Amino acid sequence: MPLLTRMRACRELKLIGRLMPEIAKILSLEVIILFVYAVFGCVLFSNKTVEGSLYFNNVGSSMWSLWILLTTANFPNVAMEVYGKNAADRVSILYFGSYLVLAFFLMANLLLAAVYSKFTSE
Repeated sequence: MPLLTRMRACRELKLIGRLMPEIAKILSLEVIILFVYAVFGCVLFSNKTVEGSLYFNNVGSSMWSLWILLTTANFPNVAMEVYGKNAADRVSILYFGSYLVLAFFLMANLLLAAVYSKFTSE
């Protein structure tokens, strides 16, 4: 019985190893999207409000805030602080809405589809 479990675990680890290049491609595209939106966030929201300077002070803090927004762990704190206190509310709605649709709904599903198709083909 332990030999069968080891063989199965070895087969699954080989499959995960073959899956890594596809995951790396999708995650690199996700990082590019994150970087582009972080730069736009710095331009749009930095030094306009207290919250904007807190979450979008530089590219690094913008990327971190957008990563938190991507995981939806603390969604209202990032988006709602900028929305409503900015003179360009429509721009912030367009910014956060397009980011969530592109990064969360499209890219996360693309990653899930790549993993699922690889596991079902093997």
